Amino acid sequence: MQKTYYPPRKKNVVFTLFSRFFYGVLSGAIFLIGLIVLFFALSFNASLNIYKEELFEIKQGQSLSEILNEAKDNGLIRSNISLLVYAVLSGIDREIQFGVYELKPGMNSYDLLLMISGKGNYAIKGNKIAILEGYAIYDIVNVFQKNDIEIDYDVFINIDNDLRKKYSFLQDIPKNASLEGFLFPDTYYFSQSAKQGSKQTNGSNINQTSKEILEKFLDNFESKVTNEIKNGFKKQGLGFYQGIILASIVESEVWNKKDKPIVASVLLNRLRAKMPLQVDSTIIYSLKSNGNNNFLTPKNTLGEQFLDIKSLYNTYKNTGLPPSPISNPGIESLLAVAEAPDTFFWYYLSRQDTGETIFSKNLDEHNENRYKYLR
Repeated sequence: MQKTYYPPRKKNVVFTLFSRFFYGVLSGAIFLIGLIVLFFALSFNASLNIYKEELFEIKQGQSLSEILNEAKDNGLIRSNISLLVYAVLSGIDREIQFGVYELKPGMNSYDLLLMISGKGNYAIKGNKIAILEGYAIYDIVNVFQKNDIEIDYDVFINIDNDLRKKYSFLQDIPKNASLEGFLFPDTYYFSQSAKQGSKQTNGSNINQTSKEILEKFLDNFESKVTNEIKNGFKKQGLGFYQGIILASIVESEVWNKKDKPIVASVLLNRLRAKMPLQVDSTIIYSLKSNGNNNFLTPKNTLGEQFLDIKSLYNTYKNTGLPPSPISNPGIESLLAVAEAPDTFFWYYLSRQDTGETIFSKNLDEHNENRYKYLR
C-alpha cells in the first residue's frame, strides 16, 4: 500500500520571532528586576557611615528629599535615590517625624528610614542648648554649665595648630588670639554622652568633650560664613578677622536688624577717618573679661568713670578696632558689615525708652539727641 506523503509544515516565522522577542524581553525584565532588588537590598543593608554616637536633626517643614540629601551631604549614606524611591512607594514620605535623633554605629540605611517615619525603637534624644547672638565665650561656658555640661575653658580660648589646619578661616588669625567671634550662635543639640563625658572626673574626658563641642561651633561657622560675606568684608576695606571684629561690635551695640547696617556704616566711616569708635560695648567686654560686673549706672548705661580705663578695648582712648572680637556675631551682623551702605552718619545712640537707634550727621545733632533722649 502506498504511503501518503505529507510535506513538512512551514514554520511560522513571525510567531517564532515574536516568541524569541517575548522571551528575550521577559528574561531581560527578570534580570533587571533582580538587579533592582539587589540594588535595594544592598542600599538598605549599607551601614551608616558613623563611628560614634551622633545627633541627626529633622527640622520642621523639611521634605524627605531634603532630609536624605542632607544625610548624603553629611556622609551618612552613599546614595539617596533608592531610599527616596522606596520611601515614596511605601508612604514613608508622608510619615516624617520631626525632631532630634541619636544615631548609633551599626545602624543601616533602612534603620534611618524607620527612624524618619517614627517606626521602630528610635527615641528622640539630646540636650538642646541655645547660644544667642552676642554671647561672649564666658557667656557660652556659663550656658553649658547651667545645662550640666562641664567645659574646659582653655579649649575655647586657644587656637592650636590642629584647628588651624582643619579650618582655613583660622589660618590668618593672630597667634595669641582666642576663638572669640567664631563660636557661631545657633541652637545646638548634644548627645547624652557629651553630658556624661563632661561629668567624669578624668580631665582628659572633659577636654575631649569640649573639643567635640567646639568643632560643632566651628563647623557651623564654616558653613554659614560664605564667600559672599568674606568678599563683602574686602569691599569695605577690611581683612577677614577685622570684619569679624567689627561684626561683633555691631552685634553688641544694637539688636534691631534694620539698624545694624547703618551702625556698621557709622563705624566704618569713623575707621576710615581714623576717629575713635567710642563704643561702650568694647569697654564692657574688657571689664567683664576681668571679672568686673559692676559698671552700669541706674539708667543702665556705662558709668563715665570707666571711659578712662587703660585697655586696648577702650575705643574712646584708642583709634582703630580692638584687638579681638568682643562677642560671637550672628548672620545679621556679619551681613550688616559686609553689605553696609554708604551714609553720612557719624554718631548714633539708643533711646532709653524704646531701644530705637538715633543717627546723627554731626556732633551738634548728636548732642541734641543726647539731651532729647538720654536725660
